[in-house]
Amino acid sequence: MALDYATLELLRQNHPAWRLLCTHHAPLVAGFLHWVFIVPSVRNLSQAVLDEVHHGAVALASRISKRLRCIWLLSKHLR
Repeated sequence: MALDYATLELLRQNHPAWRLLCTHHAPLVAGFLHWVFIVPSVRNLSQAVLDEVHHGAVALASRISKRLRCIWLLSKHLR
């Protein structure tokens, strides 16, 4: 695959990973990928490990969103 401007621009617009990195959540994604792959020097993971990481990330996101909703509701109620 050539890495010319047109190809990279097409990837940026259509590839899910590029779209994810263009969001406001890019620092979170990059930090997570660094923690999972770079810190332990892992270059490939089995499907079972990827599934476990995915379920852990979903559970963590759920807990964080619940806490943020509670904080938001409390702060709105206390005004």
